[in-house]
Amino acid sequence: MNMYNTNKAELNAEVVQWLNKKTKSSNHRIIILDGFTFMLSKIKLQESVRLRKDNFFHQRFWKSLDRTLNYGLLRNKKKMSIALYKFYYGISLSEGLIYLEDGRAKITEKGLDFLKLPYEEQLSFLLSKIW
Repeated sequence: MNMYNTNKAELNAEVVQWLNKKTKSSNHRIIILDGFTFMLSKIKLQESVRLRKDNFFHQRFWKSLDRTLNYGLLRNKKKMSIALYKFYYGISLSEGLIYLEDGRAKITEKGLDFLKLPYEEQLSFLLSKIW
C-alpha cells in the first residue's frame, strides 16, 4: 500500500509544535499553508521538478523551498526536518494537485485551481487533511 494514497496525513507532535511557534513569530500567517502554496507555485513556475529514484522531490527542491521560506528545517538533523515536506508532497500527490511523469513532478489543472482559491478555502482543505 502506498502511503501517499490516503485522505489524511500524519504530522507528529514535534512538527505541530514547530508550526505553532513559527506561526506566532510570523504575524500569525498560517505557516503550513504558506509553505504548501509556495511549493505548488514553485512547481507551476518551473513547469516540472526533478524526482529522486523513489519519486520524492529532489533534495535541491526542498533546500530551495526551505531557504526561501526561512523554515530552517533542513539544518535540523532530526526526523522532523523532512516530515512537513513529506506531508506537503503526500497531500499534493494523493489529491491530484501534482502528477509524476518520466522522473518529474508537474502541477495539474486541479493544482492550478487550488492556487486560485481564497486563502480560507485553501486553509480549510489543508487542515482537513490533518484532522
